Amino acid sequence: MSIKLVGILNVTPDSFSDGGLYLDPAKAIKHAKQLVDEGADLIDIGGQSTRPGSSAISADEEWKRIKDVVKEVVKFSPVSVDTYSAQVAASAIEAGATVINDVTSGFDPEMFSVVSKSDAKLVLMYSGCVKPHDFSHLAESEPLDVMQVVINGLSSAIERALSCGVQRSQLILDPSMGAFVSSHTSDSWEIIHRFSELRELGLPLMFASSRKGFLKLNEEKAPSERDTLSALTACIAAAQFGFSGPDYIRAHNVLLHRTFLEQTSQAK
Repeated sequence: MSIKLVGILNVTPDSFSDGGLYLDPAKAIKHAKQLVDEGADLIDIGGQSTRPGSSAISADEEWKRIKDVVKEVVKFSPVSVDTYSAQVAASAIEAGATVINDVTSGFDPEMFSVVSKSDAKLVLMYSGCVKPHDFSHLAESEPLDVMQVVINGLSSAIERALSCGVQRSQLILDPSMGAFVSSHTSDSWEIIHRFSELRELGLPLMFASSRKGFLKLNEEKAPSERDTLSALTACIAAAQFGFSGPDYIRAHNVLLHRTFLEQTSQAK
């Protein structure tokens, strides 16, 4: 399968899905190995939650949480670090991370400079937030054409990155879903069903719906119950590319996603 599966590893106490489960570096490393065994091509390690209601921590604290995990996981898997801090990105790249996943697309003015001085890839994610952790835009009126808003936002982010010395070959695009886009679940579903329209931007794409709030089930006891629906949405997106894309699919439950994608592609 040409699609790369990105296993999510949150080393945080407050992430919406698995906060607190992998704060212990030994547990985090063990889970990373499990994700690789289940088919992850890349492990995305985060030390700062960006869910609605989360609070910012210092770059020093963020790096302290993930440092030992990153340094160990790079020994057996390519590593992405989920951060909007240029300081953390620089430390991660030095430790061997090959991808920086920035949900703010360069809110930190030094982020593009850090990436431009390396060979690392940079994920630019669309966000309607004015600044990290500020979801006040949710109270505003929503766009009539959410996909066009996302495409325009990503186009702007691309221009800013290129103007700061990042090479086009380093960029990966994530249109985002859920609260980063709007308060309406229908907007996230529209992005899923129109995902292939992002090809007009001419860059590798990342699909990242896993366990997001718009997939919440009635009477669910834990976000992990959204895994089946998460995998289904990935199949909806992949079908638009003949199951040869999107380039990356980010998932908490890698094994379920891989199984769904492989079985569905065979039945096409």
